[in-house]
Amino acid sequence: MLSGCSSNSNDPTQSTADRPPIRIAFLSERPPSPPFSTDIYFYDGSSGAAAYPPANLNTTNVEGPCGISGDGRHLAFFTDRQPIGSIAQLLLYDVDTGALRQPHWATTLQEVNNPALSRDGRYLAFQYRVGGTDLFVGMEDLVGDSLLPLPTLNESGTLSFDPSLSSDGKLLAFSSVRAIGPGGFDIFLYSVPGDSLIPLPGLNSTASDLAPSLSGDGRYIAFQSGRVGQTGGVIDVFLYDRQSQSLVPLPNANTALADYLPSLSPDGRYLVYTTDSVGGRDVRVYDVSARRLLSLSGLNDPYFYDYFPSVADH
Repeated sequence: MLSGCSSNSNDPTQSTADRPPIRIAFLSERPPSPPFSTDIYFYDGSSGAAAYPPANLNTTNVEGPCGISGDGRHLAFFTDRQPIGSIAQLLLYDVDTGALRQPHWATTLQEVNNPALSRDGRYLAFQYRVGGTDLFVGMEDLVGDSLLPLPTLNESGTLSFDPSLSSDGKLLAFSSVRAIGPGGFDIFLYSVPGDSLIPLPGLNSTASDLAPSLSGDGRYIAFQSGRVGQTGGVIDVFLYDRQSQSLVPLPNANTALADYLPSLSPDGRYLVYTTDSVGGRDVRVYDVSARRLLSLSGLNDPYFYDYFPSVADH
């Protein structure tokens, strides 16, 4: 991916209403990341200070995608570095101490990627390759040191990926292609203790619906979709309310270009996503309660791509 022009607000008079109490982890191609590579940056919304690379995390290799725990204290991320004695492609990062470690069981699987964490960082969800073609979703209990059984989640001959966990790890949203969906890729919700799929009436369309992100309580699901006729964009972000079984209005969130890869804050108030609307890639933050975009200084680089966010409480 090539670097491109982006936008950045450095307004010293930034309103306190535009300082949300969230921490965003995201990918960036800004230097010192080598060309065609990515590093992970943090942005603390409540301070409005410039985004920064966490200590002891990035290398000259590719870092990301990443998933931050809801409490902001743990990060799981993909890397193509080669830790000694392991085929792992996921690492775990302690935000407070900067310590790195490998998940025990995920390291035994093939082509592990797209990590997601529960609020306290105990549960790790991820996608992995099975055989030559199938993608499955897995889940590891990092405290209990075990892979959790997900008997009816994965189907042979299908792709299941893009996992997202509720705060307690009991609900898992993911993308898949299945006969029970209306067409293309669809979003599914799985009960981990109940080993069953939970219906999502009114969410999926005949277009591809991807990249789900659960609120902490599992009520809301943010996702991206290529459906047409609603916002007019190439790809748009949407928010589904399981209680009303309907989409939540997001006025001015989407643009005529691509808006995608959403991440929902644990309380469901802030929708963080990637946009291509300003000539490159930027991370945007939308206040669902106030129904408006926030103007955040210090988040995006004016010249290099910033994208693929994951959001936590701060």
